[in-house]
Amino acid sequence: MMVRKRIKSVVLTLIAILSYLSFLKVFLDAGGGGDLHSSTHHPSRPHSAASDYSSISSFLSLYLGIGNTERVANAEGQYTITASKEDMNERKIEMIMGGELLNKTTETKRKPDVAEMEKGRQNKIYYTKVGRKPASVHLMTTQEVAKGLPKRMKKSRGSREEEEEDVGKEDDDVGEEDDVGKEEEDEGKEEDDEGKEEEDVGKEEEDVEKKMTPRELLAPILPPTLEVEATLAASGVTVWVDGKQVYESVNRTMVWLDGKLRLHAGVHLLTLHQWTGRVLRTANFLTWQPETSRQLAAALRDAGHGRLLLLLASPEFTMYLSDEVVQHLSTLGSHFARVLARDEAWCVVAWQGEGLVHETLTTAHHYLASGDAPPTSLHFVIPRKREPQCDWYRLEDLKQRVSFCQTYDGYGDFCSCHQLPWSPRPPRHSLMEGEVIPVAIATACRLPLVLRQVDQLRAGPRGDTTPITIFVDGACPEAAALADLLQITVSFNTKNPAPRGTTHRVNQHIRYTLKKVFEFYPETNFSIILEDDLHLAPDFISYFHQTAPLLRKDPFLFFVNAFNYNSYTHTAHDPSRLYRAHGIPGYGWMTSRSAAQEMLAGWAPLNQTGVSWDWWLRARVMGSRDMLIPEVPRTRHMGGGGTHISGFDQVLFSSQPLNQAVKARLDVDSAEEGNYEARLLDDLSSAEVVTLVQHPCQVTPLPTHQLSLSQTNKTYLIYIYQPTENHHHFSYEVVALCLGINDRDIHENLRMMVTFPFFGNQVYVVACPNSPYCKPEVGRRIIYKGSEEDLIIAKQNPSLRPALRTKYAIRVTPPHQDPSLEFSLENRFVVDYTVGGMEPAVWVNEEDQEKESPT
Repeated sequence: MMVRKRIKSVVLTLIAILSYLSFLKVFLDAGGGGDLHSSTHHPSRPHSAASDYSSISSFLSLYLGIGNTERVANAEGQYTITASKEDMNERKIEMIMGGELLNKTTETKRKPDVAEMEKGRQNKIYYTKVGRKPASVHLMTTQEVAKGLPKRMKKSRGSREEEEEDVGKEDDDVGEEDDVGKEEEDEGKEEDDEGKEEEDVGKEEEDVEKKMTPRELLAPILPPTLEVEATLAASGVTVWVDGKQVYESVNRTMVWLDGKLRLHAGVHLLTLHQWTGRVLRTANFLTWQPETSRQLAAALRDAGHGRLLLLLASPEFTMYLSDEVVQHLSTLGSHFARVLARDEAWCVVAWQGEGLVHETLTTAHHYLASGDAPPTSLHFVIPRKREPQCDWYRLEDLKQRVSFCQTYDGYGDFCSCHQLPWSPRPPRHSLMEGEVIPVAIATACRLPLVLRQVDQLRAGPRGDTTPITIFVDGACPEAAALADLLQITVSFNTKNPAPRGTTHRVNQHIRYTLKKVFEFYPETNFSIILEDDLHLAPDFISYFHQTAPLLRKDPFLFFVNAFNYNSYTHTAHDPSRLYRAHGIPGYGWMTSRSAAQEMLAGWAPLNQTGVSWDWWLRARVMGSRDMLIPEVPRTRHMGGGGTHISGFDQVLFSSQPLNQAVKARLDVDSAEEGNYEARLLDDLSSAEVVTLVQHPCQVTPLPTHQLSLSQTNKTYLIYIYQPTENHHHFSYEVVALCLGINDRDIHENLRMMVTFPFFGNQVYVVACPNSPYCKPEVGRRIIYKGSEEDLIIAKQNPSLRPALRTKYAIRVTPPHQDPSLEFSLENRFVVDYTVGGMEPAVWVNEEDQEKESPT
């Protein structure tokens, strides 16, 4: 019996070798070398055939008996093979590729059960499609080929029966294994054969194994290609990967003025794992608003090398698509990025750092008044790629980082393959000195932003001894993995009662963060609250430690802010100066335990619609108390282009300065309530009153270019008619627009008075008649009362506002009806203009000016 089985094993081995030689001859005769699984197909666009597929056609004809094959190739030579054969499910083929892998294809009528899945993982079985019929692909090593008959799984429509007799034992440590050959009889029964244990021959199997990461080896059963489908329309975008819907952004609108904003418009970016097809990251960038292109550029830059990037843009996305983004897309191989127009539908598929896979553009016809481009349906078949193995993956102390970087994406240099990745400074909890003020980072699982903040926190003075806790809105395994990697505490708010994407959701998560941080650190008197979309100054922690004593002893202070709404390059000079004001907490703020309890007790209720937590606290809880703010901010808001902060708001935020002095010493004594009031009254009594006779945007009432030191440190006083904080009085909004400060509201004021430096001179804007700083003797003639017409002029002449560039194109009728211009996408009319744009201050020493002046 044993002799018969050994003879049978030898015969089958010879058959396998002859099959290999036969196929190899056909493959070489046909000029082989192509990638059987490289394919991309877009049925809506014509493609040129650019690669020879005769080897594949010969293979299908010889081994499957298929005479009719069809190829659709794109300009890069990628192709799709389709084949039809009624009895394909009866065919079984074996093919050795490159002398390393045996490709076995056979029909399957149903999904495998758990036992089959486990066997599939052990034998590297992947499920794919041949033509329209499902099939499995079994990649076998040459060691298995040398041993004789491969393991097989017989499948039928109804049930699957396996009878297996194991003789011998497996020894995992030395790599020995029993192979049981199976012979398929005519009556459909299986006969188990004994395999012989033998040592690992050669290193061919090791070479194959090294090409696959452990994650890929343990991955679910996969076909050799990814199927990506998508629809683009005026109503939004939907994406499927391997038949499963993975992304949808459809009919997301918001009422705005007399119409609706389409929040589903813009550029949708999906980052897919190049091997598993798992969605690693999704984002919708509203590039029809300013500033969001900056976020898109960062997302493209920070995607991991080799990841599959899918960009879908519709219905409007070009209005503020920056040159930086266009340049990046061009480096990926995009042909259309430089010739886009409004209202078009556009799709780019590319390997990060490796080039373009596919690009589609559906044009709009503005000259036909057709508006949005017609709906577009896309279908791609893309070969899977194995994950690159970076050099630093071999370092033992970075094994945890390797696992993290292979699982998640969007971390840029933190997971870079091209250089040794950076790491934030590790914590030093054992060396804490003085008062401990923990930092709470509130996030909705935007972990790359959190990583950046942790790095900025730990890089500054006292940063590596400050406890940091991440508070995540909802469940997020990525947050747990990052927190473990950075040695940081993480807390998950899994019971947030408010719907996602609403103001209530944000309100409830900030409440959770404020409550939990004091519970986590019961001994601390203060805590710092951060949102994840902030850049931090190097002295961020030091700033709060210096102001904490004043917050402790001053009963008229409610919290300390790191942000100042009125700080711009011409209104922020002294990093040591502090101001008292009545405003809202946010963008990095510190409060005491007792104040936090007061806030939580009076928090915005869920049944109160349209209310933000910060404005609610200002109106209902803060009372007449003040907050402390710096002249030069310690945070900069870097979000924008969303439902809460528009891209137009973000233009102002992005232009604000951020303190760079690491060891700035704050003048805390001057901010004490008594000292501050005394200085304020002294400045007002000696200030030069400025009467706004002409429109302040047409004739600037204050010096805007500093000529000498003798003109600095002057104080100017402007009286305006502004009985309340409401906009309909116009006066404050006009003055704020013309002087280049926050014009959206007057909330950051001290008893209806706003003060700020203006090109080196201090300016006080006092609202009459209700501010206590509006003197009774002030006559009506010196109080500026703005009109609606003044506001229109101010908005048309924002010379001291940050520059806002708008650039887009529309499709026009080709000159002389020349179809070649339309075919080459050159029938565009480009609109390009800039609004605002403050010139930088010119500081000239008076003595140097006299030396340079002509006689």
